[in-house]
Amino acid sequence: MDLILISESKLKVTLTPEDMKALQLSCDDIDYDSTGTRRAFWSILDEAKQKTGFDAAHSRVFIQIYPSKDGGCELYVTKLSPETGSSLKMTDRSCDSSDRLTLDRAGEFDLKKVRGCAAEFETLSQLTNCCRRLYADGYRGKSYAYCDRSRSKTRYILILDGIADINILREYGNLLDPDIVHIWVAEHCDEIRMSDAVETLRGL
Repeated sequence: MDLILISESKLKVTLTPEDMKALQLSCDDIDYDSTGTRRAFWSILDEAKQKTGFDAAHSRVFIQIYPSKDGGCELYVTKLSPETGSSLKMTDRSCDSSDRLTLDRAGEFDLKKVRGCAAEFETLSQLTNCCRRLYADGYRGKSYAYCDRSRSKTRYILILDGIADINILREYGNLLDPDIVHIWVAEHCDEIRMSDAVETLRGL
């Protein structure tokens, strides 16, 4: 388990497949209603407090889960509110309040499993180079490329439906929330290539 303190309120956690097995977690079927899943996340945060000083015990916490193609995952843990001492709640963002369960521990979890990946690039060459690397790395899932001219500076956006090495995306661009960017591109962006962007743009 790799723990990186990004700021006082944000923590990055990298779990290997071995870590996932030890914690009895699987990104394919994380059960937000499972006591075992909640116990695993508390174990991670307890270790984070000991090693980095990141204390989420009394804060509302938002966790983004990015699956890795090797079976591990990356977690981005963000403390959203001041210390309140409220009861723990863990919920899938798609659930309503009636689906939330409470445990006898302080803090609140708001978990979001990020489906797919997305990134923005400053230049077209960064986008095509990223596609080339992704294809060489074995990515064959659906992919979509867009041009966003709605801002002062043009940017290029790549959305992947499948699981990819997000370190490749980071090397050439900046990660985006794929759920949010899906809405943005539909309203503000021009399509470059749909469904097979990685395979097509790698050759440019």
